Amino acid sequence: MKNAQILLVLVGTFALSVSAAQAAKLGYADKSGKLVIPAKFDEASEFKESRAQVKIGDKAYYIDTTGSVVLDPKTDLAEDYAEGLAAVRKGASWIYIDKDGKQAIPKSFERAFNFVDGLAMVRDHERFGYIDKSGNYVVKPQFDSAGSFSEGLACVMKNAQYGYIDKNGATAIKIDLADAEPFYDGMARVMRKGSNTYVFINKDNKIVLSPKFEDFDCFSDGLLMVGNGKLWRFIDKSGHPAFASAFADAQPFSEGLAAAKRGKLWGYVDKAGKWVIEPRFKLAMKFSGGLAAVEP
Repeated sequence: MKNAQILLVLVGTFALSVSAAQAAKLGYADKSGKLVIPAKFDEASEFKESRAQVKIGDKAYYIDTTGSVVLDPKTDLAEDYAEGLAAVRKGASWIYIDKDGKQAIPKSFERAFNFVDGLAMVRDHERFGYIDKSGNYVVKPQFDSAGSFSEGLACVMKNAQYGYIDKNGATAIKIDLADAEPFYDGMARVMRKGSNTYVFINKDNKIVLSPKFEDFDCFSDGLLMVGNGKLWRFIDKSGHPAFASAFADAQPFSEGLAAAKRGKLWGYVDKAGKWVIEPRFKLAMKFSGGLAAVEP
């Protein structure tokens, strides 16, 4: 899975941003497996709000679902659109632009990320906080590292310990975890202090699942991808196999399909483990907005 994972922007040891696959040349396929946007991009992100961020060389652009460039933000680094805005780098700072490319918030930041539920994570003087769409701080910069809000909570880190806050900045789960990731499907993958294994907790900080696998990701579309070092499978929230099939590599489920690898090629399976798109791609990413970035 790791060799085909989405590109992550890292701050410290915490993954903060999503989205771009890298390969020889990338295009987009629909759910029939048809290449509907030619493979001409060096990097390609998921479609969000009918737009995807792509790169040709060191230039970032936004395209629509026909593959046409709808905006050139004149930058080499940008985030996906979310709630009508996108964070883009301008010189040494980051700003937010609307879908016309105009600056939407009259402030700039050391680093800026996507809006989720009306709040966006930003970095100021090496500390992370959260702003509203006026650019005002709702949660002042105070964390050593952090993640965007997901399902009403944000994962934050102070003094090398992790926990969760709500949208008012109040502590929802005590900041005393050895490691933690965002909530998905009502659960979050965490490592408790003094432990060396990951478990899943609910929002009451109760352990709800303890997978016994060498490697596993986060829940997505109700299923969890797990591995034993050689093959990848999917289990449900009870820890039971979702289906019998196993794969050489895989991506989490999204929009009812998961990219999976057989031999040297990638295709897509449904939640019964059936091949909906037979393996035909050198690289395949998850579906978003009905399209997926692929390398033919």
